[in-house]
Amino acid sequence: LQAGNGQSGIALASERQPDLIILDLLMPVMNGFEVIERLRGDPRTAEIPVLIYTSKDLTIAEREQLNRHV
Repeated sequence: LQAGNGQSGIALASERQPDLIILDLLMPVMNGFEVIERLRGDPRTAEIPVLIYTSKDLTIAEREQLNRHV
């Protein structure tokens, strides 16, 4: 499965319940951090593992935030 942006990815994950989500933090409509928040806030997607694959240079705070949620 593939989604072109965060919003459609969240909808697809809710509908299809994938075994794993590979997520780029840099995408149109909403950034990856927002996607993670929405996925974790929905009982249908909260337990789906998320693997981050991105070219974004992460700050220490961003790495810590990701470590808590993915």
